[in-house]
Amino acid sequence: MILSLMTVEKTVLRSLNLTTNPSWGRGNESKEPTIPEPVINYAVHKATDRPKFSVLIDIRLDWSEGPDSPFSSIQAVLSGFYSFPGETLEETMHDYVPTLCLVNLYGVARGLIAQATGLCAGGPFILPLVNMNEVVREFTQKLNASHEQKKLDLQPKQKTRRQARVAGDSSINKGNPNGKH
Repeated sequence: MILSLMTVEKTVLRSLNLTTNPSWGRGNESKEPTIPEPVINYAVHKATDRPKFSVLIDIRLDWSEGPDSPFSSIQAVLSGFYSFPGETLEETMHDYVPTLCLVNLYGVARGLIAQATGLCAGGPFILPLVNMNEVVREFTQKLNASHEQKKLDLQPKQKTRRQARVAGDSSINKGNPNGKH
């Protein structure tokens, strides 16, 4: 048997917003609608005292203006709550979190969006499949770059000569970092 160590405790729909395109349905229904690449963001929170996680996924699709799609925008935000047996190693949990959690939540979002769009002019919209490993990799790279930028922003800045003069700081002199004459 190939059961997962991870258990889905609960899945919660936080929000589902869709906007239809008023230009759709004016003779352009025979065209294949355009499908934008989904923008996926997520957050992971781990309980401090037990092997439990909450994972939030935010999925957005925005179509450019025009008659090529029955929708202008779709957004779904869901949370999932996951647990592991108490003896599960940290490394093992990281094999599942966040990727498998996101795959699970994305699948739930696909069903909810298909159901919610079923009565729209263009018929049900099915979220395209995505490579969740790539989503996690790209998101992690952006997060790391953001952390690096914050580190740079927090480092003390060297005063320019003009800033030193304005501040009355005589320790910054041309070619003399110690401020001695």
